[in-house]
Amino acid sequence: MWAHVAAGVITAWGDLPSLWWDGARQWDLRDPATTTAAGWVEVTETTRPVDTPTTTTDETVEIVDGIPTQVWVPRALLRRSLPPAPRPSLPPSRPTWPPILR
Repeated sequence: MWAHVAAGVITAWGDLPSLWWDGARQWDLRDPATTTAAGWVEVTETTRPVDTPTTTTDETVEIVDGIPTQVWVPRALLRRSLPPAPRPSLPPSRPTWPPILR
């Protein structure tokens, strides 16, 4: 994973593009010598934490000690993402006692 850093701010991150327009110049990033000059640096990847029954994590990239680093931000699972809660057993719709005699 790569990040584009301009003036200490991450402006893009993901796979390294083959070409990059910085607003003034087209960079050919297929040449490894130009990736750093164009502001692209490799991201330090980290292990994703295990999800819990009620939380998950979202990926982002932040500057940590001057290095673009993959960071995992915890968040609550959305209600629609949670497994359905067990339904309480319902009483029978009609009483079973006393029996109905016909």
